[in-house]
Amino acid sequence: GLVAVGLALSWRSVLFPVLALAVAASALLTALQLVTGSETLALLFPWRLSVFLVPVSAAILLAAATKLLFAGAGALERAASRLSVARAARLATGARTGARALAGLVIAVSVLVGGERIGRLDPEPKASPIGRMVAAQRLPGELYLIPPRAYELRIDAAIPVYVDYKTHPYEDGQVLEWRRRLGEATRVYAGGSLRCDRLEPLARSAGITHVIVKAPTRGRCDFLRKSYAVDGYSVFAVEPPRGKRA
Repeated sequence: GLVAVGLALSWRSVLFPVLALAVAASALLTALQLVTGSETLALLFPWRLSVFLVPVSAAILLAAATKLLFAGAGALERAASRLSVARAARLATGARTGARALAGLVIAVSVLVGGERIGRLDPEPKASPIGRMVAAQRLPGELYLIPPRAYELRIDAAIPVYVDYKTHPYEDGQVLEWRRRLGEATRVYAGGSLRCDRLEPLARSAGITHVIVKAPTRGRCDFLRKSYAVDGYSVFAVEPPRGKRA
């Protein structure tokens, strides 16, 4: 929408090659990631080029609107040149004044609308119902296993998680460990219910105390005890091994 308009308006300007290259790269890499499911491309976040494409396109559109107003004023001045000198001068002055006023109005409205929208932004995003519930129930020393792509839970509930898809390290050895954990968690949640045969040894070795399951996945393992359920999520506590249960 806005980016396409900005790209069209920048045609034959020095900005066009820069914008065209950025739009093409972003669209191509995003489409390629969707088709291939490549995690490497996903971690490049090619769609984030919109962070500068949108404001630049908005500025181009605003400049084009202002230019159009002054072009209209120029047309009025040329038409006024056919009248008497005094009337032409008055009309030309009025046209220039009107163009400046309208340009100022366009800019003022843009600033006011933008400022109002910025004012509506919440500096503290609202946590999800499950996030609030887990945050209210959590205790020190707990470690949660969550569906890898439910990465909002870590932030919403402020809990330590075994791994999630989005929060990755950058050091080489840590990236390998993150990928190993991601594979383990993905295999646990594969299918319509938890893979208990994979979950139990993982929970025992990693010290996982709670497992969160999102519907329609079911959590039916004899070593899990359901604690509560909210908004399609179920939270299970990991029971101690049979010989150590009270």
